Amino acid sequence: MISNIIGKRVLDQIDPIAATGVSQLFGGLILLLAGLIAGGRLHPSGAGAWGLFALVCAASIVSYCRWYRLVRRGRLSGLFIIKFAEPLFAALFGALLLGESVWRLQYLAAFLLIAGGICLANNVSLSGKERNT
Repeated sequence: MISNIIGKRVLDQIDPIAATGVSQLFGGLILLLAGLIAGGRLHPSGAGAWGLFALVCAASIVSYCRWYRLVRRGRLSGLFIIKFAEPLFAALFGALLLGESVWRLQYLAAFLLIAGGICLANNVSLSGKERNT
């Protein structure tokens, strides 16, 4: 969240696409170096592996471009609610697409904590303003 607050100020001076390119380049290099230092290796096996790698990269780049454009134009207090909801969507799509079980006590507790955080953030962002009822 701190990066979004800093990013909001930076995005007033830099295009969201340029910000995405710089962040993806440096973030990718840092992760690549950390993985290689830790003993990891990259051994793609054929065109399918490279295609999947390109698809994942493209999805990440497009989503961050869209996010930075939203950050540039929107109120961060409203956008943080979207960030709080990301784990909920991850669990939902994990259940729907991968057949993962979400019927565990820790998932219910996590859902309640996330929902509480969203409600709290929504109430805080609306405090001082007239609420639509």
